Amino acid sequence: MLKINSSQDASQLLRENWDEDNLGFIEEFKVMLVSRCNKVIGICNIAKGGTSSVTVDLKFLIAVAIKGNCAGLIISYKHTSV
Repeated sequence: MLKINSSQDASQLLRENWDEDNLGFIEEFKVMLVSRCNKVIGICNIAKGGTSSVTVDLKFLIAVAIKGNCAGLIISYKHTSV
């Protein structure tokens, strides 16, 4: 498991998980699940939207966190570039 030591580590890992072909067209919301010692348990795609918005279902986000048995969440949102 990878360990997150800084915001740069989290950013780099999340950027590796974005679909490069859709970076400018689709907004996405992802969550990284981490253990107590900041080791990455997994990254989950929570929602995809259009060019101007994305709707996040909080019930789904909380269910992912509980089922993943994580100690922390790193939430990320990719806005479309103009």
